[in-house]
Amino acid sequence: MNKESIITAFANAVKDMEVNHFNGTYHWHLDTDDNGNDWAIVMAYMDYDGDGNEKLYAKMAYQPSNSIMQCDYDIDWLMPYDNETGEVWDTEVAVYSADYAEEIVNWLIRNYEEYMAA
Repeated sequence: MNKESIITAFANAVKDMEVNHFNGTYHWHLDTDDNGNDWAIVMAYMDYDGDGNEKLYAKMAYQPSNSIMQCDYDIDWLMPYDNETGEVWDTEVAVYSADYAEEIVNWLIRNYEEYMAA
C-alpha cells in the first residue's frame, strides 16, 4: 500500500466521477488478511435518501474471500463488524470534493490500521 499513490488516484477518481458520474465502484487495495479477505478503500455514488439524488461516498471495507464480485459498493464491499454484537466499524464518509482526498484517505487508512490492530 502506497498512501501517496492512493491519495492521488482517489483525487483523480473524484474529479472523474464529478464529470462522468460513473455508476461503478472504485477501489484501492490495502491488503489481504489471513482469511483471504481483500481490504480496500472503496468509493461510489449511492442514493441512501431514496430521492434520486446520488451522492459520492467512500469507506474502508473488505471483500470476503468467497466473493468474486467487486462492482457493488453496498453489497460486495462490507464494513467490518463484531460477530457477537453485530456492531459495525462504520467508516463511511461523504465525498464532496477532490480537495479533501488527502484527509479522507488518511482517515480511512488510520481506521484500517486501528481495526487491524484491535
